[in-house]
Parts: sequence; C-alpha cells; structure tokens
Amino acid sequence: MKPTFIFGIGAQKAGTTWLHDQLRRHPRFAFPFHKELHVFNVRYCRDLCGQFLDRRVLSLLKNDYAERAAGTKKLEEVDEEIGLIIRAFVYDEDYLKIFAPSRLGQYAFTGDFSTLYTLLPVEGLQRMRDVVEGAGYAPCVIFLMRDPITRYYSALRMLDTTEATEKAFARFTPSLERPFHRANGAYDEIIERLETVFAPDEILYGLYENLFNDAFAARVREFLTIKHLPMHYAKRVNVSRDGSPLTEEMVEAAVDVYRPVYAYCAERFPETAELWPYAKRALA
Repeated sequence: MKPTFIFGIGAQKAGTTWLHDQLRRHPRFAFPFHKELHVFNVRYCRDLCGQFLDRRVLSLLKNDYAERAAGTKKLEEVDEEIGLIIRAFVYDEDYLKIFAPSRLGQYAFTGDFSTLYTLLPVEGLQRMRDVVEGAGYAPCVIFLMRDPITRYYSALRMLDTTEATEKAFARFTPSLERPFHRANGAYDEIIERLETVFAPDEILYGLYENLFNDAFAARVREFLTIKHLPMHYAKRVNVSRDGSPLTEEMVEAAVDVYRPVYAYCAERFPETAELWPYAKRALA
C-alpha cells in the first residue's frame, strides 16, 4: 500500500501547527524536523512572499537548532536536513530525500506542512503533486480556514516579533491591500486552484473555530483511513499574543476587503456564517 503524503497547506494562523503536532505523535506518522519547508514557494511564488521566505532561509542558518533539536534528533541529522531543504529549492530528488524512510524510519504517513502553499499557482500545486506521486506516494491536502479578519490580525501579530501588539495594530489597515495578506485570506481563490489539481476526496477542509473537538478528529480519521488517532484539544501551539481591540473603522475596512470571501464560504461552508465572528457583519 502506498504511503500517504499530506500537504498541510494552511491557512496561516488557522491551526496547522496544532494539527501537525497532534499527527506527529502517532507511531504511523513521521515528519521532518522542520515543519515548514516552503520549497515550492521558493520555486513558484517568490515575488508574492519573498520577504517572508528570505527570513525563513536565514532562520535555517541560525545556530540555535542545537538546543531546539535536543531530545528530538541528533544535531548532525538536523544539519543534513537543512542542507537537503536548501538544495530542494532547486532539485526534486533532494526534496524527496527529506522524507526518505532511511532518515525518518518506516511510516504510513508523512508530509509537508507549509502554510504558504496556499499562495501557489495551479502549476505549482500540480508540480507539488507530481513530485510526490511520481515517487510512489498517495498525495492529499488538508486546508484549514479561520475567520478571515481574525486570521489576518493574528498573522500580523505573529510576523512582528518585537512589540507585536502595537505594530500589528498600527499596520492593520495599511497592510490590508498588500498582495501577500490578501492572497492568504482569499479562500475562494485558493479552493478553486486546489480543486483544479486535487480530487474532492483528496482534500479535507476544516475550520479553526471548530477544530478542537471529537467531530473534527473523526473527520481526520475518516479522511486518512486510520482507526486510532488521539488528539489533545487543550494544547495550543504557536499562539499569537493578544492584540488591541480593533476599532469600528478598522473592522469596516477589513470587511470591505474580505466580503467576497465571507459570501463564498457562507455558501460553500454554511456553518461559517455562525462560527466566524465577523461573518454576520460581512454578510449583512
């Protein structure tokens, strides 16, 4: 039976880190040390997320992985993986070596949880699929969504590591029109591209607001055809710091930008009309 390759593509700040953390604890799953590889972002949408990718590549070269790897992997294995990631920006064979059983051990499930894969054009998604499928994997996608305005504000707070609350609040309205941020929250466009490349039964959609419960765990088990998959709902990972409350003017500006996304999702995923905090205002 083919091993399953999971692309956990985002959205950014919608629960992918939590889900990855849950899956990696199961003995049938094996993932690289680095959760987000962003290999196909480097290849296909560097113009859209170049600044983020530059910081990502620089982070790979930092010396603090010795401490972070303690108890997880030997330092030389982490160093090897960093080299493979950098070479994988160009070579498919090095991308596949990152997931080799000789490195990770035997597994039924592996994957690449790079949240910015939501930004890939159709040709990037197709190449991503072709690479792993050609290597004998069965590819699938997990796409998690969150209230667009809430997600956007959380992402701003995450990206500003110093004085995040104050910076994110000041940047909230000016950054709404930035292509990087708009594309991250354009779920309607992301889904259209995904469904051009992947069949309906190869995609699992989830909502952050309805993620931490038995119902979602059951959907994951059914999607991956695995009988036992315990999840710890109380644990949170990679949580952004709280921000200052948004003003009415800021909310109105964001609603204007994301209104089409709220409308699309209300039709495609009707529960969003109740679950998403700003949906009623956007749909009014």
